Amino acid sequence: MAIPLVLHAQVVAQALPIVAALVAWGRRKPVPRPRVVLWCAVLVATDLISLVVARLEGNNLWLAYFATPLEVGIVLWLLSEMQATELLRITYWLAIPIMGTAVVALLLLTDPSVTYARWIAPFLGLLGLGASLFALVHRTISSRQPLTGQDWFWICLGLSLFWTGYVSVPVFADTFLSSHVEWVRWAYIGRAWTDIAAFFLISWGMVCQWVPARLHGSS
Repeated sequence: MAIPLVLHAQVVAQALPIVAALVAWGRRKPVPRPRVVLWCAVLVATDLISLVVARLEGNNLWLAYFATPLEVGIVLWLLSEMQATELLRITYWLAIPIMGTAVVALLLLTDPSVTYARWIAPFLGLLGLGASLFALVHRTISSRQPLTGQDWFWICLGLSLFWTGYVSVPVFADTFLSSHVEWVRWAYIGRAWTDIAAFFLISWGMVCQWVPARLHGSS
C-alpha cells in the first residue's frame, strides 16, 4: 500500500521550526530555540531511521521504544526553560529521569509488543501533553502582554496540539487494528494533519517577535 502524501508532508513539516530558527539566527532568543531545533532534528532523524529499518527488516515498531521517551525528555527539557519559577524548572527537570526510569522498567518487566501501544505510548503522550498545556496555561494566566506576540504562546500551543494525537491514536490503533484497519489508517492520517498544523504554530513562535506587530495582532 502506497504511503499517503500527507505522511511525507508530516516529516517535512518537522523541519519547519529548524528553518524558522535559521531565519532568526543571531537575534535575541527569549525562548530556548536551540532545544526546539534539537527536538525537531531528533524527530526527523528517527523518522528517517525508521524508514531505513523498515526497508531492511520490515519491522521498525521497536524503534519507538527508544525514540519516543527521548522526544518527550527533550520537550520537558526545553519547557523547563520557559517556567516562571525555579520550583517549576526543577519539577520539569526531575520529571525527565522519573519518566526514563518508569519507561525502562515497563519495557524490561512487560512484553513491550503488547504494553507499548496500550500503556507506554499513551503515558508518554499524556506526559508531553500535560507538560505543554501546563506551561501554556500557567504563562497565559501570568502574562500581561498580548499573547499573539509571545513566542512561548505559539510554541506551547503547537506542542500541545502535537502531543494530543500521541495520547489518543496509539490506544485507538491498538483497539481497532485487527478489526478496522481502514479506521486506523485514517486516524494516522488525521494525526499527520494536526502535526503539520502544530509545526506551523511552533515555527511562527520561533519568528513572531521579529514580525511587525500589525501582522500578529498586537498593538
